[in-house]
Amino acid sequence: MSRVLGVVRFSYLQSTDANFPITLNKSLEARREMLFAPKRMAQRFELFEAICLPSLAAQNPDLFTGILLTSASMPQAHVDRLHALTEAVPHLHVVPAEPNLSHLAIREAVARLRPAEGMKLTFRLDDDDAISTDFTDRVAPYLQERYDGHCLTLLSGVGLCRLYGRVRAWDRRHPFVSAGLSYINRAEAPETVYDCGNHSTVTERFPTLVDASFPAFLQSTHGTNASSGHVPALAYLLPSQTMSLRQAQARYGAAFPFLRQSRFRFL
Repeated sequence: MSRVLGVVRFSYLQSTDANFPITLNKSLEARREMLFAPKRMAQRFELFEAICLPSLAAQNPDLFTGILLTSASMPQAHVDRLHALTEAVPHLHVVPAEPNLSHLAIREAVARLRPAEGMKLTFRLDDDDAISTDFTDRVAPYLQERYDGHCLTLLSGVGLCRLYGRVRAWDRRHPFVSAGLSYINRAEAPETVYDCGNHSTVTERFPTLVDASFPAFLQSTHGTNASSGHVPALAYLLPSQTMSLRQAQARYGAAFPFLRQSRFRFL
């Protein structure tokens, strides 16, 4: 079985309201209604199809298993659409789960698909972000016993946001971003990367490896994701610090081929 397991939460209804400001202090039913609102789901699917899905589909199937954790109570039309999108990609698995603490639901999902022995690497990815086409091949060498209990953070990537009236990209070099953050441990151990806590402070709890050798991730920022608080701050980026999508395609097209095909209408 594959030793690199990527976990994407796709509209997963957690049992608590933690971590997401828009659902703070809301009841489970209120959060369910917000989570599956038609406008929100249209946006999530558009971003998933344009950014996240093609990057997962491009991974080495001999090394990689993708887990799309979603809600058991997701409306059937959305479930059918998700299955239709992933049916041609056998290394992607849609896993519905009842409301729970996110890290516990992910433990259960990973336990069903993990290798029986040896080492495993789990990484996290939001449904509006992407990993490079060679991500799995690049991180596989870290599957060593000497790295048991280590996190791996990828330093180099691409940012994507609507600035100055159009979608712009920029070189994003920052440690401890959530996209692609990984955790290495023995296959039979229950813990995954989602047991590591806040991605920005993993070094306070785990020995952490840093790899800046390749553009590992693409991270989108817009008004409705958990990073939306960063949108005003991005206005301080000068036009000269950003690039057009055409320029981004020329620089990063090999790592993120979908940049040539997507319009990013919802950004």
